[in-house]
Amino acid sequence: MRTKPLQLKVGELAARAGVSVRALHHYDEIGLLRPGHTSSGHRIYDDASVERLLQIKALRQLGFSLEDIIQSFHDRDFSLRQALTLRLERLREEMVSHRILLNRLENLVRHIDADETLSTESIFETMEAMMNVESYFTPEQLEELRQRREALGEEGLKQSQEDWRVLVDEVRGEIAKGTDPASPRAQELGARWAALVQAFTGGNPGIAAAVRKMWFSEGHKNTPGIDVTAVREAGDYIVKVNAAKKT
Repeated sequence: MRTKPLQLKVGELAARAGVSVRALHHYDEIGLLRPGHTSSGHRIYDDASVERLLQIKALRQLGFSLEDIIQSFHDRDFSLRQALTLRLERLREEMVSHRILLNRLENLVRHIDADETLSTESIFETMEAMMNVESYFTPEQLEELRQRREALGEEGLKQSQEDWRVLVDEVRGEIAKGTDPASPRAQELGARWAALVQAFTGGNPGIAAAVRKMWFSEGHKNTPGIDVTAVREAGDYIVKVNAAKKT
């Protein structure tokens, strides 16, 4: 059992704790870990210093910045649970941001795989369009959509896209015929439209509102690979179909 107070030089502490001497010097400079000094001016670390260093290492491994650690040590009301909760919130935000980036890259690869002749200009147009789409949704909504798309799978996603294409064509066909929005045929198309929207949004009204704003925004007239004019025309007709249903 050790009874003599611990007295470690900077090199000794660095070796025992698995940190660099340079890191210990930096901690001293920023006031995070102040050592004592020998009569000759050398840094010396006692038991309290070692305990504090272990706390610093633990918080660093949890992703805390040095600034956050300094603030927590100086705050008399510091709560480890509160600090960990804050770190969790930040980590979740970072995960959502990383997931958005991953989704963007996956979508871009799919566009390239679908058309190997895409020019560099077309690729950048696609990237710009995807980022514009992301501006309409919150990170949480994008994550929810990603999870739904992941659950759907590649084949399910292709089928969903085909279902939309077929439905838009059918709706435009009825528009060309002058079909009354209150007619049984128009109401049947409206029900199918609502079902596809429900499948895409999962019944989330916030996502549904963002989708409407996105598709009917002037900023999405030239979305690559999508006939937005056709979708807008069909959507306008479905609005009339829904209004006729209510009356």
